[in-house]
Amino acid sequence: MDFEFSEEQLQLVDSVNRWVEKTYTPQVRKTILEQGGFSKNRYQQMADLGLTGLLLPESVGGLGMSSIEAMVVMEQLGRGLVLEPLASSWLVGCLLERSADLSHWGEKLASGHAIGGVAFQETRHTLSACQTQAKLIDGRYYIEGKKCLVESAEHAHILLVSALLGSEVRIFVVETSQTGLNFKHFQTIDGGRASDVHFSSVLATPLAISADFAFDLAQSLALAWLCAQAVGILDKIFQITTEYLNTRKQFGVNLASFQALRHRVADMKLQLELARSMSYYASLSLLPWRTLSASELKNLGLVTSQAKYQLGQAMRYIGQQSIQMHGGIGMTDEYILGQYFKRITQMEILWGDSFYHLDKLSSHLEDLHYVGS
Repeated sequence: MDFEFSEEQLQLVDSVNRWVEKTYTPQVRKTILEQGGFSKNRYQQMADLGLTGLLLPESVGGLGMSSIEAMVVMEQLGRGLVLEPLASSWLVGCLLERSADLSHWGEKLASGHAIGGVAFQETRHTLSACQTQAKLIDGRYYIEGKKCLVESAEHAHILLVSALLGSEVRIFVVETSQTGLNFKHFQTIDGGRASDVHFSSVLATPLAISADFAFDLAQSLALAWLCAQAVGILDKIFQITTEYLNTRKQFGVNLASFQALRHRVADMKLQLELARSMSYYASLSLLPWRTLSASELKNLGLVTSQAKYQLGQAMRYIGQQSIQMHGGIGMTDEYILGQYFKRITQMEILWGDSFYHLDKLSSHLEDLHYVGS
């Protein structure tokens, strides 16, 4: 199997990396945080690079690329701690594509003129636990209920919402411009934004996709992108730490000359490469996401759980070691390392923390043999 990136993929990495380094500097990010954690201008710049339409088909103005291109983009965005909710819009676009329902929102999502969000969560980690109600009245569907921790809801034009229609959970499209929506916005630990959303007789349109399939696909895609972003962050943390050890002096010599610290750096590098390999594994497994069946998605969910668990271990170890080796400066908000540590702390709990995924894997030990074979 060829694990080398293609020339097109390398060009994509280069273009996104140059954009991050030139236009998303730590100073720019600080300004965006002070202004509410979102920049419409920066999001449009990503759209101009083709990133908002990266995964959408060419028929709606997208690029029709694969999970590998999504992975390399997320790695570079992770390195810059980009705040704008690109992954949320990707997720909405992918679910709409699998529902064959891109006619209205596809071009808007691809061009960056619309932002999407996913409102599935009501309880910790379990997407299928749903109390939000949908009712059919005079041929129209209306939603009543509440969703928690909805990323990008503050700036979203469209939300995908799970709700009970009778005894069956269904997925609905909700436009956020209508009345009946009440948002409680708040800042997350990493500087991003999330919202609790209340629905009061909100008009909705059902999607032609089963809720279980939507949950499995959404979680698998989101976990793969989250892992890729984490690899970019961990790579940057490792770079910052090694540069610090090579320049900071104690007792007249560089910290990098101390054998105990060199051993810790070696362990950090090992964790980084383990994380990278599992991220690649998850994204490679998602290559056929457009044609996956429900049973194949179930198996794939174990792969992405393995990746998230491995990334959780790597994020904890590399983050803690880097802070300790920096000493007091590593704990300050003014130093960029602290911002990276906040981000990976937040990422640990998104789409299921390490304990959740370890429990999921332990209950499917026999299936894991099949997935890994």
